[in-house]
Amino acid sequence: MSPAKIDARSYVRDGVPALTMEEQEAILAGAGIDMVRCFRDRLKKSQIKRRNPDDLADLNRLLRPTTRQTPSLIYVASLRCLGWGIADIT
Repeated sequence: MSPAKIDARSYVRDGVPALTMEEQEAILAGAGIDMVRCFRDRLKKSQIKRRNPDDLADLNRLLRPTTRQTPSLIYVASLRCLGWGIADIT
């Protein structure tokens, strides 16, 4: 039996306190994560109401597990990258 294919990609987000996108990318690359398939979320908390609908659709496709055909892994440099506060992260 062959191993299941896994869709792996990285995720970096702008606006993470004390962790720039470049630092997040360096951390992930240093851990051996392929950065070719990296979702770069450039939305800052102050811009959330003005978000481009295409960006929202892309992020939704990346993070919504119910539409995935294969198991997925999303790599982040820190839990802080997942949201703007404890409520977002949990």
